[in-house]
Amino acid sequence: MTGKDFARSWGERLRTWRETIMQCSREEFVEQVVALAFRNNEERGQDLGVRLVGKWESGEIAKPQAVYRRLLAEMNAPLPVPQGGFGHVLASQTGGDAQDDEGVDRRSFFQASAATGLAAGAAPLGDALHRLERAVSGGTKVDEATVTDLETHTRALFDAEERQSSGELIGAAAGHLDNITTLLGAAPGEHLAGRLTVQAGTAAAFAGWLAFDQGAFQVADQYYRTAEGLAEQADDPLLMACLRTYRSYLCDAEGKASESARWLREAEAALPRGQQATMHTWIAARQAETALALGETDSALRSLDRAFVVQDFGQSNEPALPWTAFFTPTRLDGMAVASYARANRGEMDTVAERLLGGVGSGETKVEQIALADLAYSYLERGDVERGAELAQQALTAISRSQTRVGYDRLDVVTSALSPYQGSRTVADLQQQLDELQRT
Repeated sequence: MTGKDFARSWGERLRTWRETIMQCSREEFVEQVVALAFRNNEERGQDLGVRLVGKWESGEIAKPQAVYRRLLAEMNAPLPVPQGGFGHVLASQTGGDAQDDEGVDRRSFFQASAATGLAAGAAPLGDALHRLERAVSGGTKVDEATVTDLETHTRALFDAEERQSSGELIGAAAGHLDNITTLLGAAPGEHLAGRLTVQAGTAAAFAGWLAFDQGAFQVADQYYRTAEGLAEQADDPLLMACLRTYRSYLCDAEGKASESARWLREAEAALPRGQQATMHTWIAARQAETALALGETDSALRSLDRAFVVQDFGQSNEPALPWTAFFTPTRLDGMAVASYARANRGEMDTVAERLLGGVGSGETKVEQIALADLAYSYLERGDVERGAELAQQALTAISRSQTRVGYDRLDVVTSALSPYQGSRTVADLQQQLDELQRT
């Protein structure tokens, strides 16, 4: 699938959102809409039935009545994209004014999506929100300030993901992507249209990562394909490298280490030399993990050495990319300590000591995953008490954030605990981990 995926009918997008994001039947969906209509004193909205939803999703009705658009907007559901929107821009890149008669509903939608999931880590939108509201409703031309505000919003979503679960952010991500989709049709000139195309690709990549984190691998793949088409169209090698790296995680989750390694080689090849040191560091560390999964220890150690060298000596004055903000020295140390432990290397002790001083209590996903990596490294070395203590901290924190990468790390910890099944130290922890796997 390419960027043309966004030209799908509203009904198809609504059905996909209901099934993969809300994970509910039509009957359950109707119950939620009717309950919301009751709370909002929308009497007409309380008449919704399963048959009408079926007509929406089949395309028999291409656009719901205003009362339902208001309710869907509040739920962060997809709304119909006006003509001349995203699909038109992908075909022609000529821009133009977006014509839409549902400005009030789109404003409500944007307000809901801007507020949902951004309380932790997002700056107040203030005047930026009002500019975007007017642009989305067709009240103003898309200008430089509007696009800059969208870029800020994109970055805020990535930042929020470090402290909030993907389930909490899906609504905000979907709303943000739909708004970019709408605004693309109103972008005057190639420069702003190009920036919006990059934002559409970045937002699609983020949505794909959230879908991956929720275990919806096919949905993630679809978003990645769409984002790749946009990155190619915008000639953005950095976004393409991000998507190649995201795909490597998808392959790991499916047990395809060789394919993961291939995607990472393509990610590295896509990056301009001497630029974006953090991105190079992240890719090198991922290559180390994949090499170990393939039994290529020497290659893994060389990749880790390269990652630390680039981190220490890379350019630090480059603008940060939204998707690399998470990759702090703590993240690299976590990946390294687990890799050194698996390879039985003495470097583990130095990295572990440094990591213990900086990992904190697991407030962010980076810290949570690092706790799990630390736990594994100590268990691998035979320090059962320290390993079990760190594993308990990681389990508690990861259960709170529900991040897939964290769950994958806990699976590794569970395997490392197997030699100590008879130990009273790990009995309760093992029971909790087993219960987590069952649920």
